[in-house]
Amino acid sequence: MNALRSAVALTVSALCCAGCGADVEPHITASNPVVGAVPGDSAAVYVELENSGGDDALIGATCDCDAEISLHVTEDLDGISIMTGADRLDVPTGSTLELDPGGSHLMVQDLQSPLTAGSTIDITLHFERSEDLSVTVPVVPLEDLAERIEN
Repeated sequence: MNALRSAVALTVSALCCAGCGADVEPHITASNPVVGAVPGDSAAVYVELENSGGDDALIGATCDCDAEISLHVTEDLDGISIMTGADRLDVPTGSTLELDPGGSHLMVQDLQSPLTAGSTIDITLHFERSEDLSVTVPVVPLEDLAERIEN
């Protein structure tokens, strides 16, 4: 009987660990990417990252548009929204990280030419544990981003 209890305890322990984010391979998918058409040399990229596997973190991105990309978070400081750089954006097990206006986002900086509506840029997302993920991002008129804020 003690052997059976030990076997059951080990099975339960293994099942509990299987649900732990650190022991399970992450599985990240990207959806709803978008960037606004801007006349200047910087723009914010928004995308939803869903993780159906173990814990992971977005740690960077690169772009085919000859620009630098950095991770940003928006924080409220005494009623004023402040955008600051971040080294990582966590994507915990079973969660969706929504990069949206007014929140976390990817900042494309030092664009060599303005982004025009109807075009696309290709970005590659870099994760702490997952393989790189390539995403084609449509460029939309800035007014189309208002819909993203409302949703």
